[in-house]
Amino acid sequence: MQKTAITSAVLVGVVALGFWVWKHPITDIQSGTSITFDGLFETAPSTTTADVSTEPNAALPKTAFTHLYSENVYGFSFLHPDGYSVKSTPNADGAGNTILIQNDTTKKGVQILVTPYDDADTTITAKKIAQDIPDMKVLNPQVVQVGAGKGLAFISDNGAFDGNSREVWFVFRKNLYQISTYAAYDDFVGALLDTWKFN
Repeated sequence: MQKTAITSAVLVGVVALGFWVWKHPITDIQSGTSITFDGLFETAPSTTTADVSTEPNAALPKTAFTHLYSENVYGFSFLHPDGYSVKSTPNADGAGNTILIQNDTTKKGVQILVTPYDDADTTITAKKIAQDIPDMKVLNPQVVQVGAGKGLAFISDNGAFDGNSREVWFVFRKNLYQISTYAAYDDFVGALLDTWKFN
């Protein structure tokens, strides 16, 4: 794992620290197929008193996800609902991009950090994260199978997400994907990822 890429991401506040406790592994993601996340999450134990009702559109039905976003640089797409904007910007070090899916009012939502990954080992594990980022809390880690490698879903305490964050990290096509959100956005991000496709 590229320590420098992840460490710099932590410093700029875009390291993804948040997603779901997974009940089942994700099946292999192959070119031209979609990722099916339906029913794969359960709510993590809350470390804050966050109330979903205070977050507009945090829990929307899947039918509300109707606007297509296509990321041509990395060859993936997903749907998002009304009231959310998607913005992709180059990372500060010039390597990779950060994609933000934000509520137009609260500016809260989901963050996707994509960085180049040239390590031959594409398996992301709790042990590997602990070696590269010793201070990162990895709770309830669950293995997910993504393409040729294995990813990791876990809960963390990233202060950028009110100290109760969820995350999935995986490697695909020589890029590391780090996806994070607030615990209150479990349903939202689950619905979003259920529409995700690699071209």
